[in-house]
Amino acid sequence: MPGRLISAVRKASCKDPLLLLDEVDKMGHDHRGDPAAALLEVLDPEQNHAFTDTYLGLPFDLSGVTFVCTANRAADIPPPLLDRLEVIQLAGYTLKEKVHICQSHLLPGLLAEHGLGPQLVAFPRPTLEYVITGHTREAGVRGLRRALAAVCRHVALNVVLEHEAAAAAAATAAAAGAGEGMEQAAEASRGGGR
Repeated sequence: MPGRLISAVRKASCKDPLLLLDEVDKMGHDHRGDPAAALLEVLDPEQNHAFTDTYLGLPFDLSGVTFVCTANRAADIPPPLLDRLEVIQLAGYTLKEKVHICQSHLLPGLLAEHGLGPQLVAFPRPTLEYVITGHTREAGVRGLRRALAAVCRHVALNVVLEHEAAAAAAATAAAAGAGEGMEQAAEASRGGGR
């Protein structure tokens, strides 16, 4: 199977696609090679017209491909690779935008995922703002989703434990009631035998 770049160009069904390389700051290298070094070749206009895919072993012209790379921290991108990139800094979501994303998108999905209804858990705006400012520090909402999911798991666990405790109490009460009824029946049968 061809490498990811050639596969992406093939999937795009055109020779001049726009390819997104997500989170290039998180690339690592291991015994299989250094992806940053491969990207240097891909992103260099002097070399990418004759890019050689290791699977195919044939040169492939990538000069018509436009690459968009994303990263959370430019400092984590290897300097030679960073030199080949045109850096555009974008601000993260504002507090107001994150609250809206929580209320409109994250919470409905998380509540459904954890089997919770609005009657079991509520996230008032001040609570969401506290979670956003105090427990997440990223520009996006992944950490926020994880923090809210942890709260939902905690609430779901408490709901299950409360139901189990109520069921156990009901079973104990029923057993005690049945026990009293059986004692009365035994006494009645003894008294009726005299």
